[in-house]
Amino acid sequence: MSSLEPISSQPLNREEFIYLEMGFAGTGAGGKEFFSRNHFGTKDSIRAMREKQNNTGLYRSAFMYDNMDPYNSNLFGDFFMDFDSEEDLELARQDLLFVIWRLNLKTGFNLPMDAFRIYFSGKKGFHLTIPWQYFNIEPHAQLDRIFRWIAEDLHRTSMNQTIDLVIYEKRRLYRMENTIHQRTGLYKIPLQYDEAAHASMEEIQQLALKNRYIRYQEPVLVPEAAKRYRKYVEDYNT
Repeated sequence: MSSLEPISSQPLNREEFIYLEMGFAGTGAGGKEFFSRNHFGTKDSIRAMREKQNNTGLYRSAFMYDNMDPYNSNLFGDFFMDFDSEEDLELARQDLLFVIWRLNLKTGFNLPMDAFRIYFSGKKGFHLTIPWQYFNIEPHAQLDRIFRWIAEDLHRTSMNQTIDLVIYEKRRLYRMENTIHQRTGLYKIPLQYDEAAHASMEEIQQLALKNRYIRYQEPVLVPEAAKRYRKYVEDYNT
């Protein structure tokens, strides 16, 4: 594997990662669809973008950057996964629940159920986010590759192979929470675990007809999860 040396030789401060990229999908003249990106700013820029684009077809970078040039920036962010199945959402759901089961195992990462931020994407799948605090994730120039290394391991043992591994790249844009999918008209919404596990797809899509908020417990460090995460980093670098 390639070296995991950060771009900067100085210790990296999480508070310096304030920059992100945004993009949006739309329909132009003659009904032709387009996608616009390279809109850089900070989290404070998101509100204005939501208003300008009527909260529709909006994306943001999965990572935060410590400068405005992603290719020459270190990366920081929460761990994320995407489960997609165009033909059958149930297949994506099964893989989502399997991954949660593996990460929750006491002999594995031992993550509490509240660590899992589950989303219906508004179209063909589910997203899973785990706040960085649970793993004690540190900024790094190749954080995208580290995340992929973990996702590949989970993908190998998943039943339906719906985990999207293409998303792990520095400039990957990810659909924003509680924004409207430009084609389906459905929102990307958070789900409780019981809803993700037991609600019918029709019920989930009904929930996605409007925006939705869930209050989570404050993220905390889980020593077992941090230890396992660190082992993945070390294995990647050997």
